Amino acid sequence: MGKIHRQGRCLSNTATAVKSVLHSEPAIQSIVKKAMVKRLQQKHNSEILSENSGIIYQIFVKANKDQFVISINTSGDSLHKRGYRIVANLAPMKETLAAAIIKLSDWTPERPLVDTFCGSGTIAIEASLIANNIAPGLRRRFAFQKWPWMDQQQIVTAFEEARNAIKPVEKLPIYCFDIDPVTLDIAQENAHRAGFDKINFKRADFNNLDFGKFKDCTFIVNPPYGERLEEKADVAKMYRDFGKKFSESKNCSLFLITSNENFPALFGRPADKNRKLFNGNLRCYLYMYLAKSGQV
Repeated sequence: MGKIHRQGRCLSNTATAVKSVLHSEPAIQSIVKKAMVKRLQQKHNSEILSENSGIIYQIFVKANKDQFVISINTSGDSLHKRGYRIVANLAPMKETLAAAIIKLSDWTPERPLVDTFCGSGTIAIEASLIANNIAPGLRRRFAFQKWPWMDQQQIVTAFEEARNAIKPVEKLPIYCFDIDPVTLDIAQENAHRAGFDKINFKRADFNNLDFGKFKDCTFIVNPPYGERLEEKADVAKMYRDFGKKFSESKNCSLFLITSNENFPALFGRPADKNRKLFNGNLRCYLYMYLAKSGQV
C-alpha cells in the first residue's frame, strides 16, 4: 500500500485488478500514488510534501476488465464491524451475514429465537438490534467523522436521528446455547457492549437440551462446518444428531448455514428452501426448514 503525507493528513491507496491489462496491483498503486502526489503539488504550488501522519484518507482503485473505479473510504473499518464485538471465537460470523440470515428467516420479535451454537453471540445481538430498530454501527465511529471539511453538525444530527428512531423492546425471547464456557463469556461481553444484558445465555450441549419444550420457535444457527478432513466425521455425526433432536420440537422453523452440501441428507430431511451465501470466501448454503404454518 502506497502512502503520501501532507499537512498531517495521510493518503493511502489500495488496488485490485480482475481480468485487466494492468494486472500488477503494485504497479497500479504506484501509478495512482504518483498521480496524487503530482495533483497535490499542483494544487498547493509546492514540490515538497510533509511527512506527518494524522487523518487518513484511504483511496481504493478497482480494475475490472480495464474499467477503473476510484473511490474514497468514508467508513474506516469495514462496515460489518458494528463496534460491539471486540473479542470473537475462532470462527466468527460477520455481523452483516448474521443480519442477512435473520432477515431471510421467518423470525419476528414476538417469536422465540433459539441459537444452539451461539458462539460469540452475533446472531442474537443482530436480532436484538433489528427488533429495537437500532441503526447498525450506531456505537462505532467512521473515518469521515475526523475529516475537517465535513459538516460536523450534520454528523451530530444524523446520529441524533438514529438514536431517536430506536424503539426499545422490554423483553425479547432470545435463547442462546453453547458448549464452550469461554465462548459464552465472550458472547455475554459482546451483548453487554451492544447494550443487551437480558439475552438468555446458557452453557449446554444441544444433545442435552429437551427439544420437546421448544414450540413455535425460530432456530437460526451457524454450526461448525467441518472444513478440515479430521473434523468431517465428527461434524457429520453432529448434523445427524441435530436432525434427530430438532424433530422433537413442535411447529418450529430452522434456518441453518453450512458449507456442507450434504447437510439435508445428514439432517434426515430435504430443506424446504435454500439460498447460496458466502461466509467470507467460503460458499455456503442457508437451509430453510419451515414450520407447518410458516411462510418466507
